[in-house]
Amino acid sequence: METCNAYGTFLVDGEAIFDLPAPVAPDAPDIVARFTEQVGAPAVFPYLRAAVATLAAQLAVPAFPLPVLRPGDLEVAQQDQPVIEDQPSEFFMHGVVARIADDGSQQAVAEFFVDEQTGRLTRIGGEGQTPDADALLDVLAELPPPEELGLDWMIRQYGEETVRASFGEDAAAEIDEAVAHIAAEDAFTALNEAINSLSTHIDAARTSGEVLHRIGPSEGSDLTALLNAAESVCNNWDLVRSVTAD
Repeated sequence: METCNAYGTFLVDGEAIFDLPAPVAPDAPDIVARFTEQVGAPAVFPYLRAAVATLAAQLAVPAFPLPVLRPGDLEVAQQDQPVIEDQPSEFFMHGVVARIADDGSQQAVAEFFVDEQTGRLTRIGGEGQTPDADALLDVLAELPPPEELGLDWMIRQYGEETVRASFGEDAAAEIDEAVAHIAAEDAFTALNEAINSLSTHIDAARTSGEVLHRIGPSEGSDLTALLNAAESVCNNWDLVRSVTAD
């Protein structure tokens, strides 16, 4: 940032390092530029302004009014050549958990391994050496995304009674709602499977003329009416599914 007056020019060159809480996904490299433009630079800019004003005040020379960073003033330029990140060193991909013994010496407790793509802990100790820790990591790996980790998922995984015992009466209303939602989902799925099965049998009955040849005209007429009614049920169910898909 630069400002000047009749006595001199004041320049502050600063560097800000932002620590992102998670690795950047390979398919979203532009998120860093968007973060810098929309969040990072506006957060750092006032400190740079204060640094310029402080420098001018120390020299007893009033500086011109300093600029104000407005939305859209900053744009992060992309380099012509894509940035090639260095592969993480294998040294940082594993380590040893140690503790201090009573005699002051260090004792290795467990070895851990980190996935170089996600930065997540993938294994503790050698294969099969820490079954409890391996089981815990397996459970963590099977967890759904945070937005899907709700009461519905917990009830399906551990049962209604376990969830009620864990959350207590304070969450009784939410648990009741989740149980009702699960029941509705299961009923919808079962009905959908039944309708699909019915549709399959309708097609099979219509394409097979053996039954109609073996029975009389009245029975054949009754069977045709039954097939038409069943087909109407299937068509109306398709309509229900189409309007409730969202």
